[in-house]
Amino acid sequence: MVAIPFPASSSPGREPQDTAGRLTNVYGEQEGGNRIVFHRVPGMVRVVDTARVHCRGLHAGPSATLFVAYDDRLWSVTRSGTVWTASDRGALIGTTGVTFAQNNKSPTPDVVCVTSEGAFTLTVGGAPVSFPDPDLPQPNSVTFFGGYFIFTTRNGAIWATGLNDTTVDPVSFTRADQRSDFLLRGIAFGDQFFAFGQSSIEVYSNAGTTPFPLAFRGSIYRGLAAPFAVAGFEAGWSNELIWVADDGRIYRLSGYTPDPISTPSVERAIEDLPNRETLSACVYMAGGHAFWSLSSDRWTWVYDLTTKTWHERKSYGLNAWRGSCSVRFDEQWVVGDAINGALYTISRDYTLEHNDPIVCTLESDRVNAFPNRNVVARADFDFTFGVGSEIGLDPIQTDPRASISWSDDGGANWSSPLLREIGRQGQYGRRATVLRTGMAGPAGRKWRVSVSDSVPLSFRGGDMSGQLRLK
Repeated sequence: MVAIPFPASSSPGREPQDTAGRLTNVYGEQEGGNRIVFHRVPGMVRVVDTARVHCRGLHAGPSATLFVAYDDRLWSVTRSGTVWTASDRGALIGTTGVTFAQNNKSPTPDVVCVTSEGAFTLTVGGAPVSFPDPDLPQPNSVTFFGGYFIFTTRNGAIWATGLNDTTVDPVSFTRADQRSDFLLRGIAFGDQFFAFGQSSIEVYSNAGTTPFPLAFRGSIYRGLAAPFAVAGFEAGWSNELIWVADDGRIYRLSGYTPDPISTPSVERAIEDLPNRETLSACVYMAGGHAFWSLSSDRWTWVYDLTTKTWHERKSYGLNAWRGSCSVRFDEQWVVGDAINGALYTISRDYTLEHNDPIVCTLESDRVNAFPNRNVVARADFDFTFGVGSEIGLDPIQTDPRASISWSDDGGANWSSPLLREIGRQGQYGRRATVLRTGMAGPAGRKWRVSVSDSVPLSFRGGDMSGQLRLK
């Protein structure tokens, strides 16, 4: 028997024959030694459904209230037990992403958001109101840092409010002018403020000075590809700042050093985009894994910070994952929908995206130990069997199956799939085996395993054996 090489990270090539294996809607984790067990990506439980179009931003606000920016409206969401209640709070002009911030004012914090149309203050029970101080020019982002709201503007200015206030001194600003690039985003991370420009990042600390409280500390000569192509600063995640840079690579911040984490496959996907402005990153955690997700209108790539590997994610019928924006709220990770007005909680134990299947697909690299004229007598695939449910939906939960196909030309063409049972409830002593699947070609043999049935998935790879045909 020869092991079938399934990859730890998804590695599609420019052409189907170039791939070293792909992982779609599955991620791996070590299971003793070097063996990897693959699991289904966490599901999405719908908790709110509105008539809006798409989620532009989320913020966990005061009084256990979640603020949600949709296409042109602001909604508030509260939770009582298992009941989630959404309320329309009024117009929030714009269609692009929204940044939020909240200060420590007592007894009621101020909440501010910035859209492409301006800055607004928010209250739990009211409509958005234009930012009260006219000394603040048109900003393009806001964050909270060291007691201050910090705003950035496209022309390179960084503005600060008073301490736990919304007043702005007309001279409480500085300019990020180490390079002549536009500012795209300001982010508070740890005990520093990062002003992300197109080709550089300027770093500031809280000096507590007046009228402007920040002090310049240094520059990082690597920029930001798009305003929302950065995530990892969110409360409740793994305290790792990760962004898509101006060179089309993805970096993790290590001190003041950008540490590249993207693979050639991910970088090619970014390079091939006609417009990087569509890039949007978010984070979530499930099953002890910290996931950093990057989506465009063409694809979604997910970095597993726990294993330092990449996988692809696709929602049913789409090219990319429908998850958009994320926040830790009421001890759960909540994500919005890039297409409609729904909100979801991330759940490791839920095997659907609301009612849609999560189609898990693993493609192997070539098995080159089978040269031309070698007959593939059998292949066995190692699932955790007996995962069906007697009280589940029939047959996708009562009698789940896996689809198995193969390619002998490097992945350009695939056989018709064969279905193999992975076990009704309690049927543990099973095998997923395919027999007599023909001769391996000059390009070796590749395998594709897919499971769409809504059951827990654990997959540990496969083996194949053959016999040399002399004539």
